[in-house]
Amino acid sequence: MSLGMASFVFWNLSGKPLHDHIARLAKTHEADFVLLAECTSDPREIEDSLNRANLGELHFTGIRGMKTLVFTRLKKGSVVDKFDDQMGRVTIREVRFDPSPGIILVVVHLPDRRNWSSLGQAIHVTSLVRDICRVEDELGHRRTILVGDLNMNPFDDGVFGAETLNAVSTRDIAQRQERTVQGAICRFFYNPMWCFFGDRTSGPPGTFFHRSPSSTEHYWNILDQVLLRPTLMDNLVDLKILETDGTLTLVDKNGRPGVAEASDHLPLIFRL
Repeated sequence: MSLGMASFVFWNLSGKPLHDHIARLAKTHEADFVLLAECTSDPREIEDSLNRANLGELHFTGIRGMKTLVFTRLKKGSVVDKFDDQMGRVTIREVRFDPSPGIILVVVHLPDRRNWSSLGQAIHVTSLVRDICRVEDELGHRRTILVGDLNMNPFDDGVFGAETLNAVSTRDIAQRQERTVQGAICRFFYNPMWCFFGDRTSGPPGTFFHRSPSSTEHYWNILDQVLLRPTLMDNLVDLKILETDGTLTLVDKNGRPGVAEASDHLPLIFRL
């Protein structure tokens, strides 16, 4: 497998045993990586479901008990753990492709707005940014992908703020690589998720739906995101929010994430 053919599925399972859905997603999209958040199942059960689907061998990499799990079909030793935070919400992996250049894969499940303020979320992200930059400097490259449930929208301070993830909506800006704010150099991410807002898109208008009496309710949110460093942004050839697992629906009759059908989050598929 070369970098140009890598396929990734990410899904927040909301703590539900959705093994068959996961296997169908992986098979439909020929996933090389299956990335999960809020998975309460034993990783061995997920492995069994994936491999019963005749996908070739996908195996678990990492530590049991993490809130973010990584499965891959790459040979063992190709995905090297570089950092795991103490709460199990962040894992940073070096992915070695042979003979293509490797990447840094960051998988996250960040704190939610029910328990954290927007300011608290943004402050929390600054430590994540430091960890990412440290691994990039250690490995000597910035071929980095961040994927996961950020529990923030692309327009929230913790995502687009210069000293947080600094994730911008256009390649034109991201290609500058970095910006300087008050003397601090801030590395850009490119955030392609902006294009999915609203109902003039080719798929769902978000990954998570929420309704409350608040006068500033957004209803549709894009909490599940893929961010790419400028070095990799032109390698992105496909990115979708999914409504089915390839066979069964993941949305309700209103087109919203179907809690009864599966999870309150919709999954993402992207290819490089």
